[in-house]
Amino acid sequence: MIISARSAQKIIYSTCKKLKVGNGLRIESYKRDRFLEIYFLDHDKYKIIESGYNRREFEISGEQLKDLLREVLSIEFPRSHILYLSEIT
Repeated sequence: MIISARSAQKIIYSTCKKLKVGNGLRIESYKRDRFLEIYFLDHDKYKIIESGYNRREFEISGEQLKDLLREVLSIEFPRSHILYLSEIT
């Protein structure tokens, strides 16, 4: 699915809240050279894998998800207007 980078944080956050255990999301740049993967581990725990400008992994709670999304999206996709969103099962 193609989403606007302006509304990406809101769409990604709401989609993450609907994920089942073990499933995830992959967000890619238009050129698909940078990506962000978010997996729902268990009760209010998420694993985020960032690959692009930085290569990092985080394990965070649902409360921290919104703030970390804002930070990572601004780092990985600073000039992007279009992002690809796909579900990982």
